[in-house]
Amino acid sequence: MRLDKIELRRPCEWGASWLGLYVWDLLELDTFWRGRLPSSRKGTIWLNMLKALVCYRLIDPGSEFRFHREWYLRSAMGELLGEDDSLAQKDKPYRCLDLLLEHRD
Repeated sequence: MRLDKIELRRPCEWGASWLGLYVWDLLELDTFWRGRLPSSRKGTIWLNMLKALVCYRLIDPGSEFRFHREWYLRSAMGELLGEDDSLAQKDKPYRCLDLLLEHRD
């Protein structure tokens, strides 16, 4: 192994994302949201989108635009959720929030 040839590509922060998902699991929020946010016909797992948005708001609050342009791509949230970068497409955070509005009462 040549240490001078080792490169670090796309480093990401994972500690805060892991902790956010750990707290989500401790609160058993999957149990509450699983039946209310089914996956889309196109394969979007809205529960994972919600987890990412909640962690984003706790870790580094900002706009949904910033979520998909910066935060998701530089965090380890995708790896921790088993998702690719398509979860951060610009319209998905807004669509997920629209789905949540149905359950606000």
